[in-house]
Amino acid sequence: MSKNTNAMTVGTWSWSVDDDFCYADEVTSGLFSIDPDEAARGLPVSRYLSAICTEDRPAVERQIAAAVSKSGTFFAEYSVVSLFGKRKILASGQCFRVSRRGLMLSGHVIDATCFDGHSDLLQQIDDWLAQALNGAARARLPMLRYLIQMAYLELHGSDVAGAMPNAQGSARRH
Repeated sequence: MSKNTNAMTVGTWSWSVDDDFCYADEVTSGLFSIDPDEAARGLPVSRYLSAICTEDRPAVERQIAAAVSKSGTFFAEYSVVSLFGKRKILASGQCFRVSRRGLMLSGHVIDATCFDGHSDLLQQIDDWLAQALNGAARARLPMLRYLIQMAYLELHGSDVAGAMPNAQGSARRH
C-alpha cells in the first residue's frame, strides 16, 4: 500500500465463510495492519474485525451477518486503526453460494479518509451536479437527469432529504 495517506486506495478481499478464511490483497492487509503474506494465505475474519474501531465493530458485524444469512449484499462505513493511523473505510461486497465451497463473501474496501475534511471539494462537486442536472433538464434528457440525480444521492447519502436540486439547479426546501 502506498504511504501517500492523501490518496484514495481500493483493496479487495474474499471470505470463505464456512472455512473462515479471509484472503486479501496488499491494500486491504495494510489498511487492517495485517502482514500481506498472511493475508494472501487466508486468516480468520476475526483478525480483520479486530482492526475496526470498537464503536463501529458491532454494526459491521451485524451487517456481515445479514449479508451471510440472506446471501445478499454488504455495505459498511467504519474506521480502522491501520499502519497509517486511523482511516475511514467504505466496504462493500456480495455473499453467494459457490458449489462445493459453501458461502463466499467477496468485495472491496476503499480508504475514503482523503474525503474527510474536504467540504470545499464536496461543495464543488455538488455545484457541478446541480449545473449538470439543470442542463439535462433543459436538453430534455430524462435518463441523463436520472443518472445525475443518482450521483447526487451517492454524494449525499441519507442526508439528501430536501436538498436534491430541482431542474433549475437550486435545492428544494420542505
